[in-house]
Amino acid sequence: MSSHSNLDLPAAFDLYDRYIRKRHRDGDMFPPTRDQFDSFLGHAWDCTNYYFFWREDDLKAVAVVDHLSDGFSAIYTYFDPEDAKRSLGKFVILWQIRLAQQLRLPYVYLGYWVQSCRKMDYKIQYKPIEILHDGEWQAHEES
Repeated sequence: MSSHSNLDLPAAFDLYDRYIRKRHRDGDMFPPTRDQFDSFLGHAWDCTNYYFFWREDDLKAVAVVDHLSDGFSAIYTYFDPEDAKRSLGKFVILWQIRLAQQLRLPYVYLGYWVQSCRKMDYKIQYKPIEILHDGEWQAHEES
């Protein structure tokens, strides 16, 4: 794993391109372009960090994460779509949780969860989960 200040690394866009083409052909990010990529992920805030996960010389995953005073906000993660057996998305989430624990940060925010969206179902797997409802965080109990 390595961290860079931006996504200028050519392998970062190449991986993003493969990821979007394989996993999100039905979304508004398709087809991926360099301009769309730069607009979406290339404009970092002061708190934004980019983490690159390598296997030897192959870039396997990229996590774009905002470091907040009380935890991490996972902005976007993408990974090698041809390496599904490694569960790279789960690995990166667990890595963020572990790093937050090491830094004594209580939260990892995985972003919006839309209950009816199949592609966001993974977020509900990580417990405990809180949902912002009417401006207040509430524990989510599965029904």
